[in-house]
Amino acid sequence: MNRRVKRRITRIVIIILVLLSMVVLLNGQTPIKRIYEDYGTWVVETDNNQIGVAAYTTVERITEFVEDDFNYSNAYAQKKLKKEPKRIVRYKYDLYLASESIYNGDSTGTWMYGIRIFASGVEISKEQYPDGFMEFISIEPTLIYTHETGYPENINFEIKWDKAAYEPRLLK
Repeated sequence: MNRRVKRRITRIVIIILVLLSMVVLLNGQTPIKRIYEDYGTWVVETDNNQIGVAAYTTVERITEFVEDDFNYSNAYAQKKLKKEPKRIVRYKYDLYLASESIYNGDSTGTWMYGIRIFASGVEISKEQYPDGFMEFISIEPTLIYTHETGYPENINFEIKWDKAAYEPRLLK
């Protein structure tokens, strides 16, 4: 191999390594979600089958910086009165459900009907879903609802539903 080819190969390898390290670095920057509350598992057994759902919530603190959108009339005033961006902190709570249903010995998903979500005794899903909503819950954790607030609270989440049924057509 001549010298030019070796240099090109070396440059390509270096570029690939740099891109790979950037991907690894950016992947490590994802926000951390911690489990806020684990609600355990609700199970009803029928013959040799069962309908079951596990539930938990996560919380994520989100910090944003917002520019003051006041528009000054002249450049001198803009320069002199420029304000620092305002820091806003929000808290995002995610409610997850995972199916624990079993049909003929195999894990399967669960259909839930008339789901309503409550936060500290107040139904927070009512405006979007006045009669509750229907959701298919997979055996993998399924995000079913997100609640955001501007300050940390000691929120007691509660979930109610009208009925639930295992899905015999989609087995693990």
